[in-house]
Amino acid sequence: MKKGTLNLLTSINVLGLALYIVLASRGWRDPAEHGLIPVAGEPYVWAASLPFLAMVVLTDIVWGVSLIFGRYAEGTWLYVFCLFLLFSAVIVDFSHH
Repeated sequence: MKKGTLNLLTSINVLGLALYIVLASRGWRDPAEHGLIPVAGEPYVWAASLPFLAMVVLTDIVWGVSLIFGRYAEGTWLYVFCLFLLFSAVIVDFSHH
């Protein structure tokens, strides 16, 4: 896989996950307000951040398939690192709800 392609895939992952976390953090509850506000704006926040998460997941699926069937070995560790970032971002987001 070309170096420019790896840079593009990594940039999509990093920027997409950063936007996902920034947008999703707007729906995180403040622990001091626990029980005071019964309903948060989570559905609207989730709808705004979901396209960025979907873009990253789709990019990782295409990247993974090209690694498996294209027999490209030079982007494997970068792919694993981007998957780690993806799972970390989702865990961070879900832990704040």
